[in-house]
Amino acid sequence: MEASSKASQEEKNKQIEKLQSKLDGLTSLLQKEKEAKEKQTLELNQTKAEISALKEKNNSIEALEKKLETLNTDLEKEKLKNEEKSNRIKELIIEVEYGKSLQVKINELLETIHNLQNENRPLAEMKERPERPTAPQIVIGFSNFKDKTQYDGEMKTKLTEIAKKFGMVVNEEKGDDDNVTHLICPEKTKTLKILTACTLCRWVGRAEWLLKCDEANAILDEAPFGFRRKYPPFIGMTVALEHEFKNEKSNATKVVYALELIKKGKGEIVEVSENPSFVLVSKVRNGPGVNLIWNDFLDMIVEERKLKRSMPTSPNPVSPRFSLHTEKSVSTKDVKVEKMELVEGIVPKKLFEEQKPKEAVNPTALRISAKESKSMELTETQPKNKLEQKRKEKEQKEQKEKEKKLKEKKEKEQKEKERKEKEQKEKERKEKELKEQKEKEQKEKEQ
Repeated sequence: MEASSKASQEEKNKQIEKLQSKLDGLTSLLQKEKEAKEKQTLELNQTKAEISALKEKNNSIEALEKKLETLNTDLEKEKLKNEEKSNRIKELIIEVEYGKSLQVKINELLETIHNLQNENRPLAEMKERPERPTAPQIVIGFSNFKDKTQYDGEMKTKLTEIAKKFGMVVNEEKGDDDNVTHLICPEKTKTLKILTACTLCRWVGRAEWLLKCDEANAILDEAPFGFRRKYPPFIGMTVALEHEFKNEKSNATKVVYALELIKKGKGEIVEVSENPSFVLVSKVRNGPGVNLIWNDFLDMIVEERKLKRSMPTSPNPVSPRFSLHTEKSVSTKDVKVEKMELVEGIVPKKLFEEQKPKEAVNPTALRISAKESKSMELTETQPKNKLEQKRKEKEQKEQKEKEKKLKEKKEKEQKEKERKEKEQKEKERKEKELKEQKEKEQKEKEQ
């Protein structure tokens, strides 16, 4: 009995030992699982921190890229501005060297240089001096725009938008054309607006100028796209209207236009008996002095002719500025006459009295031979051609720089895109691993 009881006790002890061993094994397993879970939790937190840091880094990089792009844009604008200043100074120097009104041009040059220097001064220094007036603004006007032509309403709207984009003012007030600085119109047209702009020495040209400005995203030099008189067409002249011309009913509008254009062109209206520089007539006829029909009168305004410089041979002794010069025969309805060409002789003393009232002028010193005139014209065109060539080279250089910058920008964007894709893939991989780990833990718990 004692032997069976002892055997039973030993068996129980063995079972207890087995259970204890199994319990120890489970406890150890639980401990390991707990440590693994803590490790995974720590890795998860680290991954979240890394993702957050990457997001902050991306935001910082994007902010820096935007700032860099803004700085590059400002630098480009400043560069263009400095180049425009330099070109403007060169143009003024050429105008001073080859223009007629020397003192006026020198004053303009000094004023421009002073303004350019002020623009580069510190703000504190600028505040110590009174403000100087700013340069006149570009005021755009339009003339002879008609439907079913290249210059139609749609083109006018497009040009208006381009002008406003560059800060120009578009003149939309009827009858207020004197403030227009740049008039856009079709070629070979002579409206009152165009004639007025020419007499006021304003720029008159094609729509191509604004279209090219829009393409280049900058205000280009308007000279290649149009025409601007250097001086008013009738400066220093006296003009008379023939009695027959004034009294013809069909000429009523022409008379009004002529009086307005002569006045704005710095001419003086006198009577025929006062021996004027020229007489505006209905029909060309032989006689002393210079007679101009309406079309020739308009040509004087819209065409800044290269007048032949020579001594006057006019039979009119009181008007020495112009003489008759026969070029070829032309016929009218009633009479066959010789076509007259204006020939410039001695420059009127009045011009110099207005500019230099205290200086005496020797008329003989102002006479220029045809050979000297030709030499002057060639000398004047050379710097202009040189400037035009420099302007084209500058445009080509700017275009190449723009293309280079655009290429660099695209490459940079491509690299940034690849970097972001790589980061996104890395993020997805980590999230996938984390998800798989969680699923594994869940399965182990269920078991």
